[in-house]
Amino acid sequence: MISLPSQTTFSGLEQFLRDVRQFPGQDLKLPVQVSRGGAFSFSAVAVQAIATWARLHDGVRRLRVAPQFAEDEVTRSRLAGALYAIGGLYFAQEVVAGSRVIPRSEALEAVAPRVFAMQDYQYRDTLRGPSVALCCFERAKLEFIQSLYAIPRRGTPDTTTIRSASEFKSILSRMLEACSAGASRVLTDVQIEVLAQLVHQLFKNADVHTISDAEGRLYDAGIRGIQVREVVIADDAAFTDFVSGDRALHAYLTKLSRRGLVREPGAHGQESKLKKWQASTFVEISVFDTGPGLALRWLADREGITRYSQVDLEQELQAVKECFQLHASTHSAAMKGDGLPIALRAMKELRAFMFLRTGRLALYQDFSSQEHTGFSPRNRYGVRRLSEAVGATYSICFPLVR
Repeated sequence: MISLPSQTTFSGLEQFLRDVRQFPGQDLKLPVQVSRGGAFSFSAVAVQAIATWARLHDGVRRLRVAPQFAEDEVTRSRLAGALYAIGGLYFAQEVVAGSRVIPRSEALEAVAPRVFAMQDYQYRDTLRGPSVALCCFERAKLEFIQSLYAIPRRGTPDTTTIRSASEFKSILSRMLEACSAGASRVLTDVQIEVLAQLVHQLFKNADVHTISDAEGRLYDAGIRGIQVREVVIADDAAFTDFVSGDRALHAYLTKLSRRGLVREPGAHGQESKLKKWQASTFVEISVFDTGPGLALRWLADREGITRYSQVDLEQELQAVKECFQLHASTHSAAMKGDGLPIALRAMKELRAFMFLRTGRLALYQDFSSQEHTGFSPRNRYGVRRLSEAVGATYSICFPLVR
């Protein structure tokens, strides 16, 4: 049996992915909750990891949860209020709670109220805590939720059935308000418009390209969606939890907080220490899917490559850059030109932290820095080799200054 980590650290999540690939076919155990609510992309990337587990499993995909899930409605509701757990319950074929085996259809009854809330614009009820998600589940009766689709069916790149970019602006504003009261009023109208345009383009890409693998075979299950959440880093303990083993995020948050050094008495006289962390609020917006991944879909369409093992990491990185630059671009009149440069300028204004996890890559760009003006993502974990993950999560996080 393999277990999704309960600590919100990417080192733990990447180890989980390695275990999934090294020991395929194992039962999957989910925690009732994860630390810090699974913020800073953890929950969305966890859905990718769970989808990877499902795709590699040749037998009955069995999910193990707390024994109380079998009988206790509070436990069921609590678990189903987390994005990673929704993914686990959806991809599983059987759920085991203690000594009881629960059919998939019965287990998914816990998720149904969350999906109805997504369908009915009741965004505060979609997830537990200061978080909102709109998810589309392949082959589900309510796959094409009306929050995201004008017509309840899949379109094509040229005839999309997804709601317009202007409608996405309204949707994003409502999602922001649902998870962080007043957030949409803190941002300028132009900033919300640009963010909505970017989310719209990324979700359109997910809608078209995540139904099948790189060879065109339809998936039996898949998720695509958008998550918006408020992240509060209240004190030094929370800061330490979030940045554990993550130099890129540590540098970003430290720079934003302008934490200077102070001299304090120590065991050996005066010692230099960082000032205490001051409570700060951030907004995180993620678009995620469980398709073949940005690079693989791109390479399959253009060069007939259907496996990551057929290319090296540099080729994969180049394909991701080309793919992202295409799908983050728009010819919308409201954007008046190429959408990517405008989106990049908006992220610099917001001092955002961008993260992209797809295939064998974990990329980031720190827009609080004046060092980069274009799209130039870096490897988030240096030279560390990462396990292959299905799908993609694109996430931006920025401080909310009220």
